[in-house]
Amino acid sequence: MLTMPTMITLMACGLPPTPQADVVWANDFLGPTVKLPDGSEVNAAAHYWTDVVGVPFRRDAQFAAKALLDLNLDRTVDVTFIGDRSLPGGILSNPRMFGLVPTPDDPAGKPGKYSVSTGFLGVREELDPQTGQGTGRFGFNCWLCHGSADTDGRIVLGVPNTNIYLGLIMALSSALDANHVISLKPGGPPIAPDELRRREALDESFQFDVDGNKVVTIDEWRAVMRLPRAEETQAVLMLAGPGRLDQSIDHRMDGMIPLANLQHYTLSSVGKDEYLKQAKKSKRSVFNPVNIPGNLSGLGVSHYSWSGKDSSMRHDAVGIVTQHMKVTPSALADMIRFPYEVPVDFEALSRALTLDFRNVGTAVREADTVIGSDWSHRVLTEPNEALLRDTPEAFATVRLRELLLQPRPAPRLDEQAREGERLFTERVCGQIINQRVVLRREARTPPAYEGIGVLAPLDRSKPIDARIPVRCATCHNHSPLAHKKLIATPLNPLQRCDVCHLDHPPEGKPDSFVGLSTFMLERKIDSVDGCLRCHDRHPDFGPQAYSNSWLLPFDANGNAQTHADELADGAAGGIGTDAYLNLETLFVVQLRPPDLRPEKMYLIADNAKAVPKDLRFSTQGYGWVRVAPLVSVGATAAYLHNGSVPTLLDLMSEPSERPTEFPVGLPEQGFTFDTLLPGNTNAGHRFGTDWTAEEKAAVVSFLKAIP
Repeated sequence: MLTMPTMITLMACGLPPTPQADVVWANDFLGPTVKLPDGSEVNAAAHYWTDVVGVPFRRDAQFAAKALLDLNLDRTVDVTFIGDRSLPGGILSNPRMFGLVPTPDDPAGKPGKYSVSTGFLGVREELDPQTGQGTGRFGFNCWLCHGSADTDGRIVLGVPNTNIYLGLIMALSSALDANHVISLKPGGPPIAPDELRRREALDESFQFDVDGNKVVTIDEWRAVMRLPRAEETQAVLMLAGPGRLDQSIDHRMDGMIPLANLQHYTLSSVGKDEYLKQAKKSKRSVFNPVNIPGNLSGLGVSHYSWSGKDSSMRHDAVGIVTQHMKVTPSALADMIRFPYEVPVDFEALSRALTLDFRNVGTAVREADTVIGSDWSHRVLTEPNEALLRDTPEAFATVRLRELLLQPRPAPRLDEQAREGERLFTERVCGQIINQRVVLRREARTPPAYEGIGVLAPLDRSKPIDARIPVRCATCHNHSPLAHKKLIATPLNPLQRCDVCHLDHPPEGKPDSFVGLSTFMLERKIDSVDGCLRCHDRHPDFGPQAYSNSWLLPFDANGNAQTHADELADGAAGGIGTDAYLNLETLFVVQLRPPDLRPEKMYLIADNAKAVPKDLRFSTQGYGWVRVAPLVSVGATAAYLHNGSVPTLLDLMSEPSERPTEFPVGLPEQGFTFDTLLPGNTNAGHRFGTDWTAEEKAAVVSFLKAIP
């Protein structure tokens, strides 16, 4: 039996703790049961992390790595990594080293309905239904990363665990032990090289027995699969530090872990020829660390990841399902158990279904099961009522969605924070280029361009390369839903039309636009209240997440360069933050240069009455970053998508004045963040940097009050 360590207090914000009953239920869930080739049934997540990846939950763990790392693939060494770890008893005996959050009300060994508690959030032991005891296999659920504790140690689900050291967990696994001999089960006989090749659906060119001893080590596996050396991957994972994960490594898991199930899903998805073509490629990518994003936004945003990959604007899933099944949106809402007012709000339903896709997608990766991948594919190709009602329950999508949709309290503001709210809403904090990226459903691009982004103007009265003044609230306000409702007065400061509407059709000319301030001056409207004379309805503002869900392009100066061009792009009005945000595994994709972009694309932007003429096309990839929600922002340091700025006050300083090194995580983890490394740049987001110290302090006080 483990002894409970001193309580880890990871955050403090205005968000109340999650009710204990919800914590116990949510932490109990570990995903679906699957049948192995030998006919035995196991929990998918526990089997994957214990048997396949070989995470050292209770066994002694150690490694020593030395690697010369080329983080930006420019063929020069960026850093020499030297590290070693020796942790007797593994993860569960060294919880602070890994940043685990204790669950004192759910102690180790306590069986639940689906799994057995380890005494820590997000780490569960497989439950033997026959004996009611643990099996010795362990797995992770989503709360490992997306759950934390307040200053009193009470669990708060949905707030990122900024101390979780995912890279260390992976670096200590058998799958990255160069000398580990690959077998079908821990402690079992080695798998024969030919059998390994057969199970991986590879051809005769993959000869894994390099030294001729009839067994395959991880070192041999990685060499033949053209993966970086194990020591190099360990170093990169460790270099990401607590609260982050290198996305290049994360999204290469399928090809990095032998005997993983998702490789076979890739095979069935792309076909044998493409599968072999991908397997034979050299698998290297830039250092691409991202923060664990806050996920309490619920229906308050349309993008649930830094790149907009999980987006209600990317797939028109509701349209696909309702048209294929010939049902109404209300009927679909009933099937997925989404509560709604009549008529159902189409965008709210889209976001709810996107949350389900995201939850299933995450569970698919964490449990290495094709069940969820198959569900997502079938929803978009051959949906039916049984599929929508039943399969998501294998991943607890409905209950998880209910947790994420629970309303948050309003900020409690003192005098300083209230002044900060006023500055946040009214004060111009900088300028940005007149561009944002819109995805398929909003851009109305054809189905073949599902992942393509189109550049569209923010202010349709100005050229797309113009610079426009913005306030904090221009980007960090609401992401409205679809159904129009009567506007309630007095207006919330963040619901004023001049906060997010920058243009207006001139009277009698619905196909053109003028600046909103110009229109108000011409109509002698001296305040936004005057707008209500004509506009008494507005799309439902939805939950307040302090993000309008804009996707902002990196390449603001249009030279088709983003990486190592952040300063120039920032000077041109771009967001200017580190541009190594790319989830593609084998290559880096950027916006196409202007001379290679097709001209005629259709666009339906917010309240658009005409198709803007100056649109630009991008390639598949992520040359943009979303406007981050600010829910619980005081608890989510460090800041920017790569976690390169330690405090909110530092974020309001010029990049040259921001710390270049700072500690991250718990003292035991001993990690120092170095912003001089590629992928760690702390440039960009130069908003409010010229404000006075008092003004900055007021805004920070307001931000910290947001629950």
